[in-house]
Amino acid sequence: DARTDARSDALLLNTTDTGVLRISGWRAKSFMQQVSTNNIALLAPGHAQRAFILDKEGSVLDDVTILRLEKDDRGRDCYLMLTNPQNTTRLKSWLRGLSDGYILFDNDDIFRKVEGPVVIEDLGEDELEDPSARVLSLSLAGAGGPEVLQEMGAPQLDEGMVWHGELSGVPVSVARIGYGAKDIHLELLVHPNQVEKLWTRLIEAGAVPHDAQLRQSLRTKAGLPN
Repeated sequence: DARTDARSDALLLNTTDTGVLRISGWRAKSFMQQVSTNNIALLAPGHAQRAFILDKEGSVLDDVTILRLEKDDRGRDCYLMLTNPQNTTRLKSWLRGLSDGYILFDNDDIFRKVEGPVVIEDLGEDELEDPSARVLSLSLAGAGGPEVLQEMGAPQLDEGMVWHGELSGVPVSVARIGYGAKDIHLELLVHPNQVEKLWTRLIEAGAVPHDAQLRQSLRTKAGLPN
């Protein structure tokens, strides 16, 4: 059963439908702190954490993974936000509306605003100034995942760490960020032109491909919303 294997093997998931939003700007750190439930202010570059994004009523819009990148060449803060595919479109609209000040954020204080503006780009769908910045996601679940990546040239990653480098010659960003304290989950971000190559190299290194149903099984087991 794939659900029990997920804790002991390296299970490869096609998560290319995951939304990947890049959020940058002079006020990006304050913006991210105010729109998410986790303490983003303490998140250092090269690290990741999970958080919820809530609407003005306090209902969950999405549970997301947030990666903090190094500042850009102009010194602006920069983050990546990985979203669940069914929520990406509405989350983009919500965040862009908050950034521009067009959305009422607090029913009790109509003048309250989230600090902005910031730039919000969809790295999977938007037309970017730099097409090389486009990325899609693959995932590895299970205790064998780190060993597969080390076989391909990655260092040992502790929980919450982000690494940028090459896996068997394919440029990637990798975040180790589990669904729970004992869960091992690795997010791999790669340019769309390199997805097929990376998928093949991961299988050659010992990863076992599984369908998208496993992702939902893991989320359900972790108590995350559908």
